[in-house]
Amino acid sequence: MNAEPWQCEPWFAWPSQIPSRPARRALYAAGMAHAKTSYVCLPCRASYKQPYDRDRQHRLCPRCAEPLVHVGSAFAPPPRRDTAAWRTLSVLLHAGVRFHKSCCGGPGYRPRTLREVRERMTYARRTGEPFAKALVRREVP
Repeated sequence: MNAEPWQCEPWFAWPSQIPSRPARRALYAAGMAHAKTSYVCLPCRASYKQPYDRDRQHRLCPRCAEPLVHVGSAFAPPPRRDTAAWRTLSVLLHAGVRFHKSCCGGPGYRPRTLREVRERMTYARRTGEPFAKALVRREVP
């Protein structure tokens, strides 16, 4: 027996039918492969995209066998020959700044030059603000 259109289930889910966040993550993990994320080797100035795996925290560089740093999925590596950009990246990573996507797009502001890094580090020393928080400020007062 065919149901009339008004007797069919609604195409949307009621709030009580939407699975919880852990349940959605489990469904996603079971049905789809995870997206790749970036890992960086600072001594080699190399970036690698690899699937993220919580069980495999420590990864080694295939070139020099040093540990790779997980930088996030919204990372765009500078050219290998741009040593100033890699020094800037090194300061950001050692301060704990990463490049993970936010709900509204990319990772937000990140300084690109050593001058911008120095300005923000000076501001952090002067005000007592943590380095990681000062480094991601768009404007320095």
